[in-house]
Amino acid sequence: MLVRINVCCNAPCILTSVIVCINQADSKEKSQQVRAMSRVYALAHSVRIWLGPATDEEMNAMVPLFGSRIDGMNQVIDERPHENSADNTFSVFALREHFFSRLWFTRRWVLQEVVLARAITVYCGHHKASWDHFRRGILNGLWPHNEQGIYQSSKVAVHAFDVIYNLDMERILALKYTAMDLDNEKTAIVTILNALAKYHTAMCSDERDRLYALYGLSLRPTLTGEQETKLMWEWPVDYNDHFSRVYTDFATVAVEAGHLCSILGQAIEFGRLSQQQEGWPSWVPSWNSTMNLRNAEHGLTLYTKRLTSLLDIYSPPHFWSADYIELEIEDKAKCLQVYAFRALKLQGSNHRICHTQPSTCHLDVIASLGTMLDHQCVSQDSEASRYRVAWLLMLALSCVAPTFLQPILDRNIYLSPESRLRDFGCSAPDMALWIVINSVLGLPLEKYADDQYDFDHDGFLSEARRVLQGVHPFCYEHEGSQTFGIAFAEVKPGDFVLRTAAALSARTGQDFLATPVYGLILRPYHPESSVGPATFRLVTMCIDYFPDVEDPEIVDIILV
Repeated sequence: MLVRINVCCNAPCILTSVIVCINQADSKEKSQQVRAMSRVYALAHSVRIWLGPATDEEMNAMVPLFGSRIDGMNQVIDERPHENSADNTFSVFALREHFFSRLWFTRRWVLQEVVLARAITVYCGHHKASWDHFRRGILNGLWPHNEQGIYQSSKVAVHAFDVIYNLDMERILALKYTAMDLDNEKTAIVTILNALAKYHTAMCSDERDRLYALYGLSLRPTLTGEQETKLMWEWPVDYNDHFSRVYTDFATVAVEAGHLCSILGQAIEFGRLSQQQEGWPSWVPSWNSTMNLRNAEHGLTLYTKRLTSLLDIYSPPHFWSADYIELEIEDKAKCLQVYAFRALKLQGSNHRICHTQPSTCHLDVIASLGTMLDHQCVSQDSEASRYRVAWLLMLALSCVAPTFLQPILDRNIYLSPESRLRDFGCSAPDMALWIVINSVLGLPLEKYADDQYDFDHDGFLSEARRVLQGVHPFCYEHEGSQTFGIAFAEVKPGDFVLRTAAALSARTGQDFLATPVYGLILRPYHPESSVGPATFRLVTMCIDYFPDVEDPEIVDIILV
C-alpha cells in the first residue's frame, strides 16, 4: 500500500509531503500502520484521491455531466500527451459507465480517506477537481429524476451515486462529532455498526479488513486519550488473527456495550458465521458477505402496542393494532465460553414450535396457514384463531417486502378505484387491507365494510403470494391455544420463538403494553461433546401473533 499525503506540521505555515508505505508481508508492521491510518488522514493538510488513468474521450464525456459546477475537471495536470482510445465510436453513455465502473467506487479502504480528510483533491487521468466540485457534479448529474433520465436504469451509476452520497453524509457527521459532546465510546460502536450495514457492498481483499477498514471512522478528535486507548485495546488490529476471531471479538464488545439487538439483527441480515463453519458462533454476523435481508435490526426494536378500541372492530382478547412505536432498549447479555464456542447467556420468553409447513409441501403461505387453521384449531374458537391469522398476514404484508428488498403490496391490483378512495379517518392499520384479508379467510365483514369495498380476490391472492414468497408459516401453543407465525427462513418442529427479557419489559409510557414486531427463531443444539448446559443456535427471525401477557415466563438461554 502506497499513500501520499500532505501533512500539516505543528509549526505554522510549514507543509511537508509524506509517503506512507506498508509492508504487506509483515503482519506486525501492517497491524501497527493500519491502526494509525485514520490519524494520518485526519491530521493531513490535504488528501489526494487517484481514480486511475483515463482517455480524453472518457473525460470529455464526463465534463458535460458536471456542467459549470466542476470547471476544474477540465484542468490539465501536466503537459504529457493525453491518452486516446483506439476506438472513437464509444457512446457517451458507455464512456460514463466505464468511468463509474472504476474500482475506487467499490473499495472499502477509500472510506477513511474521504470521511476523515480536511481537504480533498480528486485526480483522474490528466485532470483534477476539488471534492466539493466532484461530489456536487455526481449527485446533481446522477440524480434519478435528472431531466435526461439517462441513468435511471444503470445499476453502476446508481451505485456510484449511493457511494458519493453516503460518503458525503459521513463527512458532514464527522465534522459535527468534533463539535458535539457525545458519549464517544457508545458513538464509536454505533458508527461501526452503521457503517457495516451502509457499506456492505464495499469490497476488500482481506476478510479482516471488512472491519479494520472501518475502525478509523470511530476515532473522532473528541475522543480522549484514555477512550482511544480503550477502543484500541478492545478492537485490536492483528493480522495474525483469523477473520472469524476478529468478528467474534468485535461482536462481543458490541453486545457487552448493550447492542445485542444490532448484532443479532446483522447476523440475520448478513448471515451467521456458523453457516460457514459449524464450529463458529451462530450469533456473530458473517461480515465478509453482503447483506441478504434488510431492516432486521430495526425490526427487533420496533414495537406494536395494544390499542383494541381504535377501529371499533371485533377482536379476540388483547388484539394488536398496527400502531408502531420505537423504543430504545439495551439488552444485557453475558459472554461466556461453552464447549468450544464463544456463547451468549441471555434471558427471554420462548415458545416451542409444534407445527410447520413440510419441506415437501408446495402450498403458498396463505394456503398453508389455512391448513394449519383446519388441523390445529378444531377444538378452539375458530373465528378467534382466524382473526389471529388475519392479523399475522397484515403484519407480514407490511413488513416482508422491505425486508426482502422487493416491491410492496400493490393495492391497485386488488382494489377498485372507488375503494381506494375510501377513508375511515385512521392511518393504522390499513382498513382496506384488513377487510380483504378477512374476506379471504371467511370472516364477517358487515361490521366494517357495509358493502363499500369492491375487491378482486384473485388479484389479492396473487399479489399476496408474490410478497410472501420465501417465508415459512408455523404455529405454537400458548396457554392451551394455538398462535401463528411466519419465519424468514425454513423452520422445523421443535424450534423455539424467543423474545428477550428487555424487549418484553418495554413500555410505551402511555400504559400500553408493547412487544417487538419481530421475534427470533432458535434451534436446540447438541454438540458431540460431554454433557453440558442446553444450548441453542440462531436460525432467523419471525413475525408472530405474540401472546399479550403481563408477566411472561423468563428463562435463561445460552446461544452458541
